[in-house]
Amino acid sequence: MNSARTHLRESGCDAEVTKIVADKGYHSAETIRTLDEDEGLLTYIPEREQANNRKWTDKPEGSEGAFRRNRERIQRRYGRKLQRWRSEPVERTFAHVCETGGGRRSWLRGRANVQKRHLIAATGYNLGLILRELLGAGKPKHLSALAERLFFTCLTIVMFLQRPRVLPRSLARLGLA
Repeated sequence: MNSARTHLRESGCDAEVTKIVADKGYHSAETIRTLDEDEGLLTYIPEREQANNRKWTDKPEGSEGAFRRNRERIQRRYGRKLQRWRSEPVERTFAHVCETGGGRRSWLRGRANVQKRHLIAATGYNLGLILRELLGAGKPKHLSALAERLFFTCLTIVMFLQRPRVLPRSLARLGLA
């Protein structure tokens, strides 16, 4: 949370952090109480499923109130919308890298080598996004198909420009000239 404020300040943006949206892994009564009461932020952190009911006797004062307010916010339409905004781009990227990119398992030895492999897979995914945005093709095979179409389009235009008499005759046959 402090890093988000630092990044906003360094970027020269006037925006302030007022809401926190996170996944279930960050849900704890202490975290929610700290963000809610000490920082004054609205939290949208879904809770993990638990087998037992929560006990509030062993937690600091105000934890239960912050927990209940967070639960209310999550169950509202706006809370669900924020969770979708957070999860769709992030989870889709992870799913693509893990499933399509083969990152679910690794046959490399050593943490450093596995980290390098995942870094390369994520870099390839990001490069595909950039190519798709700039060129309309995210994979080399698709890019070659686009280049082939462009080549034949240019070739057709050049052929029509070199033989101008073909164009009027073809238009006359169609009844356009």
